[in-house]
Amino acid sequence: LLNFGLDFPDFLAAFEHTKNYAYLPDLARIDMLRHQAYHTADETPLTANQIQQIPLEELALSQIQLPKSCYILTSEFKIYSLWKNIHTQTDNEIHIDSVEHTLIYRDDLHVKTTQISKEEYYFLRKIENGCTLGNSLEDTLKEYSDCNTSELFALLINYQLIIYIHKDFK
Repeated sequence: LLNFGLDFPDFLAAFEHTKNYAYLPDLARIDMLRHQAYHTADETPLTANQIQQIPLEELALSQIQLPKSCYILTSEFKIYSLWKNIHTQTDNEIHIDSVEHTLIYRDDLHVKTTQISKEEYYFLRKIENGCTLGNSLEDTLKEYSDCNTSELFALLINYQLIIYIHKDFK
């Protein structure tokens, strides 16, 4: 039952009666990923104190393991804003035709869903794809010259997204 509904977003994309609502599969994807995040095995994130013990040069050359309950979603629609409107029962007018990025993660037993910037999305994707912390920060700064790299790193710590730091200095 845990995997029930994994194909539902794809079904909505192909279903004749929902094809005119192109945002609907991504909206269903948020709920499906929240369900997956909730049922993921517990992992203990590293504390800020544990991370501070690692020399900066070593940290820059390390790979960061994100929690298995962490999902990063992009949509060509303002899907987070729409999702939030529905779940907070507010009636804000949303012009949905704009790219939006969403971070879904579990904090203890609570699944959190938050909007993230394009810079944060790019950075987290780099981390997720196995780039070192230093390269992830550097590449994000190259792509988005006005971003604040300390805020990107703070995102990992504030949301407790560092499960393991892999240091391989061969």
